[in-house]
Amino acid sequence: MGIQSKIKQTLSFRTTAQISPLLQFMAGDAAPTLAALWPAPHGDFLVLPTARRHAAAILVLGASGHHGLGEESIVRFTERQKDRVVADLIVGPNHCQGFMNMLGKCGEVLWSLADYQNLVALWKKPETNTILRHLSEVRPEALAPMLQLPQPLRTPKIMGQLINERWAQDVALAYDVIGRMKGEAFLSDVPTRWSRPKDRKAFFARIVADMQPEAPVVQRMPPKLPVPFEMVSTRQMLESVALEFKNCLKDFIHPFATNRMAVYVWRGSEKAAIALMWNLDGWRLAEAEGEDNEPLEEGSLKEIVAALKLAGVRTGPAWGALMSRLEGYGRVSDSAAHYEDASPRNFVDSLDLGDLWQ
Repeated sequence: MGIQSKIKQTLSFRTTAQISPLLQFMAGDAAPTLAALWPAPHGDFLVLPTARRHAAAILVLGASGHHGLGEESIVRFTERQKDRVVADLIVGPNHCQGFMNMLGKCGEVLWSLADYQNLVALWKKPETNTILRHLSEVRPEALAPMLQLPQPLRTPKIMGQLINERWAQDVALAYDVIGRMKGEAFLSDVPTRWSRPKDRKAFFARIVADMQPEAPVVQRMPPKLPVPFEMVSTRQMLESVALEFKNCLKDFIHPFATNRMAVYVWRGSEKAAIALMWNLDGWRLAEAEGEDNEPLEEGSLKEIVAALKLAGVRTGPAWGALMSRLEGYGRVSDSAAHYEDASPRNFVDSLDLGDLWQ
C-alpha cells in the first residue's frame, strides 16, 4: 500500500477536530496528513526547525516523487536523520548540498504541492539553484518570475531586475519576438547582453534596443491553416463574414487588401471570426470572437492558439504595445516597485486580444 493510501487509512480514524488551528494555518493542504503523523497538539512537529517542517511537507505531499518511506518512517526520518540524508532523499545526491539551508529560508507557513514541486525542479537546475542559494527569503512568489523565463534568461543578474511575474512574462515574450526578428545567432548572445546593465532603467533600455529591427522587414504571406479554418480571400467573402458574425469586419478592407490583416473563420467547437495582423516579427493573433463580438470559451481559444502556434503565429501584445510596456518598467523606481501589479496574466489576458472590429 502506498504512503498516500496509508495516510488516508489513518485519517479515517481521526477527525478534523484533532488538527489544531495553528497547524491548520501553518500547514494548509498538508495539515490533515501531518496531523495523522504528529497527533494533536502536534508539539513534536511544531518544535522542528523550519527546514525540517518543510521537508516533512514535501515528503507527505509527494512533491519530490516516490520516496518509499512508510508513515512511521517519515516521522523518524525528518526528526532524526542528518540534513544531508534528508536532502539526498528529496533532491538526490547531486543536489543535496545546501538544500536544507535553503529550506530554512522558506518561511513558517508551509507551501502547496505545486509550489514545492516547482521549488524542487528549480533547485535541480544550475542557473536557478544559484539564485535560490542567494535569496535572503525564499517564497513561492519569488519562484514565479523564474518559471516564466526561458532557461537561457535565468541568470542572477536578469532575475534581479524583475520584481514580479508579470514583468517576467513580458521579458520572455520580448526574447521570443527578438528571436523571430533576428534569428538564433543574435538570440544566443541575448543573455549576456541583458546581464550587463547595472540598473533597471538600463536593463529595459537594452531590451527595447534589441527589439528594434536592423533593416526593413520583408512581409510574409499569411499562413495556410488547416480545417476547421477557412481563409477569407476576397472582399465579397469579407463582407459575407461580417454579415454572418454581425461585426464591423467589412470596415477593415484597407488592411485586408494591403495584406496587413489576414482573416479566417474557425468552425470548430464553436464558430469564430479570427484576424491576424502583421507585426515586425511576423503574424500575430489580434482578434478571435464569436457572433456579435461575443467572447469565446477558453477551451475554444486554446484550440485556436495551439493550431496557430504550429503555423508560426504569435500571440500576445503587438510589437508597439510590448515596447511601451517594457519602457514603462524601466521608469519604475525602487520606491514605487511594490505598488506594481504583480499578478500574472492568465491565459486569456495574455493573448492581448483587442476590439478590432467592434
